[in-house]
Amino acid sequence: MNTYEYDAFLSFAVEDKIQVANELHHKLEEKGLKVWYSGRELIIGSSIQDKVREGLDKSQFGILLITSNYFKATWALKEMGVLWGKERSDKKVIIPVFHDITPEEVGKFDPALSERWGVRTDKGLDLAAEQIVKHIRGGETKTLEETETDKPDTGLKKIVSIALAIICLVLLSFAVWYYTRTGFSDELIMATIEERIESFEQTVEQERAELIKFGATGTDQQAVLSFLERFQDLDSQYRNYYFFTNGYQDWEFEKNVSPASGVDFDAWRLSDDYGFKHPVISELSISSGNRKDVSFIYFNTQPVSFEVISEHEEGDRMIVTVAYEQAIRLANFHFEYGPQTSYRKHTTYSLFGFRPEEEYVFEEKRGKWQFVTVQ
Repeated sequence: MNTYEYDAFLSFAVEDKIQVANELHHKLEEKGLKVWYSGRELIIGSSIQDKVREGLDKSQFGILLITSNYFKATWALKEMGVLWGKERSDKKVIIPVFHDITPEEVGKFDPALSERWGVRTDKGLDLAAEQIVKHIRGGETKTLEETETDKPDTGLKKIVSIALAIICLVLLSFAVWYYTRTGFSDELIMATIEERIESFEQTVEQERAELIKFGATGTDQQAVLSFLERFQDLDSQYRNYYFFTNGYQDWEFEKNVSPASGVDFDAWRLSDDYGFKHPVISELSISSGNRKDVSFIYFNTQPVSFEVISEHEEGDRMIVTVAYEQAIRLANFHFEYGPQTSYRKHTTYSLFGFRPEEEYVFEEKRGKWQFVTVQ
């Protein structure tokens, strides 16, 4: 039984909205598909992150409008990452739409995506929309009127709605009681965590944009493996450096960053993309005299998620412990080396992310609880 509210989620770079995305969305809905589209679903005052996540969860398929802009658009890459996470061996949910770009060009950024069945727009968006609809409907194209009148209206829905309303009232009553008891609300906690995540994601996006500005281009796992084989064969002294930041504290180590980051580097393997799920990988190479600098940048397209696991008071402070999934957002593996054995080779691991668990500190000041820091 299909429980999805939307047939498909349309993912695109904002630069392509007016030129392509608007028209493609219109043609898809004209042919009977119900499409989640940010140009229509997002309203003033809504949380973009929450609405997009909700749209992805409620959509059966994901339509990726792939252009030369797509792989530079951080939001689009995150959406793609979520859709890759929904795929199973027996269920393919991603439908690439290649617009003014060839699969070979796509392969420079994402080899797996370039090998997927996709739709080309070189014969017009109308034909492309028709192919998408046939793929989703299995050859059956419904009209917009049919899709609107196809929905069953049973008494069960009313019963469920009443039950949910009762549950909501109970939860609301509990929230009011909790707030008046302590003066400290779950709403304050959630808003603080979400604002922190959004702010840190912007920092990561700026870091990635700087690397692209300096010339970082898309690559794949095989290129990384090939380089590492050559690097390991260099017969010279070797040293590792580690850097980790969560936006509040920075840690630098010469031996191991695990105590700060919670990442066990000894367990990381290239065969599983160092623990990243479908990352976008870029390479940046710079030569200066006899020195060579090569960086491989792993950008995590999977959305970060969190869970509040405890709260406790310490004097006039409230300490909230939060656990994260997909905590590492960006990893830059930087290699320095020279042509002779006398040149020392260095590897610097720079990580941007959240620690597996963090404590949010709140203080009561003048009768009002305020967020102070993360520790």
